[in-house]
Amino acid sequence: MRVHSLLTSVAALVLAMTVAPTTAEAGTHVVYAPGVDATTAAATAAEELGDADIRVAGPITDWIGVADNEPVIVGATEVIHCEEKRKAKPLKGYLVGIENAMADMSYSDALRNLDTVIAKLPCLAENAEQDDIYNLFFLQGVAKYFEDNKPGAEAAFTAAAAIAPGREWPKDWPPTPQPVYLAALRKVTASPPANLVIEVDDTVVHNGVGFDGSPRMLAGGHVIWMPKSQTGMWIKVPPRDELPEQGLLVTTGGQLRSGLMVGDAKYGPWLTRVAEAEGWDDVVLVSTDGAVRYRNGEFTPLGSTGKRLAAKARRQAREANRLGPVPIIGLAVVGAGAGITAAGLGLNMSAFNSGVPKVGEQLPDRTAYDAKVTQNKIGLGLAIAGGATAATGAILTIVGLSVPDGGLAVAPWIVADPNTVAFGISGRLP
Repeated sequence: MRVHSLLTSVAALVLAMTVAPTTAEAGTHVVYAPGVDATTAAATAAEELGDADIRVAGPITDWIGVADNEPVIVGATEVIHCEEKRKAKPLKGYLVGIENAMADMSYSDALRNLDTVIAKLPCLAENAEQDDIYNLFFLQGVAKYFEDNKPGAEAAFTAAAAIAPGREWPKDWPPTPQPVYLAALRKVTASPPANLVIEVDDTVVHNGVGFDGSPRMLAGGHVIWMPKSQTGMWIKVPPRDELPEQGLLVTTGGQLRSGLMVGDAKYGPWLTRVAEAEGWDDVVLVSTDGAVRYRNGEFTPLGSTGKRLAAKARRQAREANRLGPVPIIGLAVVGAGAGITAAGLGLNMSAFNSGVPKVGEQLPDRTAYDAKVTQNKIGLGLAIAGGATAATGAILTIVGLSVPDGGLAVAPWIVADPNTVAFGISGRLP
């Protein structure tokens, strides 16, 4: 099994790849995307931040720790993946021996077996049923109680309650541990359950039950199985008030990486966990599309590049699946291009007319004249861009009419910040 704990990330590997020795407490820590090397990342951060103490922390892929197509849980404090390829026997089969040891009151033997099976839970996720997962922790609580370990019993009962909070005390067990169980149940249910947002092409089986979209991720440990990717996981969920409004997010390593690099806020909780674990208070993420800074739980773009804006817009367009019939979109793009052209020509002519003095008028000062020249050039540039956009729309319309329905789809996008405007078209080829 592979542990991707956000509290114990791959620091040793990353530290070996740094440009300069780093300490966890100070400086601006720089991570970088594929296509960027450590030297370039450091230079980019230094150019944007000036005299900041730049400390390169390595590639973002090393911190994520999974392949682009592997699932990642954003918001979990710990994620343990199963790496065993052979098929495990059903969890129910392991419980038989444990229940026999409990019946014989051999609590120490039962606890040894329970510890072994609980450590294997990620690899037992495929065939695990909710009753069996719950019974593992319930029996652990009973055994620890009768071994005079009440704190351990409460912790085990708390884990059981997070799996299935609606269970009553079973009548075939003596009631003496019941007060400890009820205290654990109250503790778990005091915090409302969190939702699970899924943005992968897979289904999620949560504690042996297919996820139906309702919030039921209580604070504690949970078994996750994803059949398409054949992924089994054991995850730790924090209390609801420690999670973002979206709850937990199931994504992939590739989506997490690209989202972080364009400053998508929904992936911020993952970076927050890493930063807290490493003692970072300032992180810069550098990619070929630009750089963003993450500090105090918020992303801030560094510089102003159309490439970064375009990358973010394309990604959001793909996620929202805002793809429409090409002829309709093509005509819309033609209209947008015509509008941009008209605005550009208007700006160009306005600057020209106001910049050329009339007979008898006083010549404008140099500063005012230069401003009109700049306005004239901007207008001309917009007119050219608008013409190109309209031509692109016309081509899309013609191509769309010749391609069967559903074979081609596009989504126009436009984004801006105070200094830059970027627009373009994303789509799906036949």
